[in-house]
Amino acid sequence: SNKLRYLNPGNKRIMLFTIFTPTYNRSALLKRVYGSLKKQSFKDFEWLIINDSSPDDTDEVVAEFIKENAFPIVYKKQEHGGKMRAMNKAGDLARGEWIMIHDDDDFMPENALEITAKYIELADKIPNCDELSGMKVFTNGKNVRAFIPGEYVITDFAERRKKGWIGDEGIFYRTSVFKKFKATEFEGEYDSHFSIPAFKMCMQGSKMLMFNDVVYIGDYLEDGLSSDTQRGAYLLRIFNGYTEGVNLELQLDVGLKRKIEIIGKYTLIAKQKGLSYSEIHEKIQKPIFLCYVLGIVAKLYFSFRKKRK
Repeated sequence: SNKLRYLNPGNKRIMLFTIFTPTYNRSALLKRVYGSLKKQSFKDFEWLIINDSSPDDTDEVVAEFIKENAFPIVYKKQEHGGKMRAMNKAGDLARGEWIMIHDDDDFMPENALEITAKYIELADKIPNCDELSGMKVFTNGKNVRAFIPGEYVITDFAERRKKGWIGDEGIFYRTSVFKKFKATEFEGEYDSHFSIPAFKMCMQGSKMLMFNDVVYIGDYLEDGLSSDTQRGAYLLRIFNGYTEGVNLELQLDVGLKRKIEIIGKYTLIAKQKGLSYSEIHEKIQKPIFLCYVLGIVAKLYFSFRKKRK
């Protein structure tokens, strides 16, 4: 339902959803996000926009959205510092019970929040169920994340990694939990390993309810972070944050195959960064010989993949 959930002591409205959009130099695409939010059949939400000091006309564009007063909008600007810093701020600013990180180059079908609200009724009855994952599809209709069996499953990050239920998706986090698990902000590094909150939540026992209904639509733009995050140049720029994420994921039961992939890729990137094998060992506490061997395997794998392209 669209009913008011409850009132806090200050008599301020508490919403079911905060749709959070970190943005940089994408004012034209923000208009599409705004259009899809206006069409939502479920109205109990706010839109939180954090502008990473865009040089374009984002201020003016958002001012027009606010003027229309179609739904609550909270607009903040931060000193240019990247998506992860914006994510860290969002947990503190969000007034919704659940927060969704909605990129500025994606949009939602009209019934996305209505569908998710129904699953929240179920999630509220499950101990430690602090995350929801709905399907993301490309604009051509092809699904991005793997399908899960049945209507829904209750799982966690480690189990879904082992079962291959991985891929970009529409994720909603319980705000009270999300705000506790922030990534470290390293001086001079813009952005970080974006799965750090998910890793930390998994380590403290959070469960995820996954479902196959489509709640998120978009394509990967050439200048987008989704296209960039797996590239070596990006990981070199956020090396300390990348190291934090690697150490967290290696503590999870993600399966031997995944751990081999993590160590090999990290060693490859760390060598490009100029680290010795001894320094790599100190960073991730894995045997030097293992790092050496898996680093060579990773180098051969990525070289082969590059040639095939």
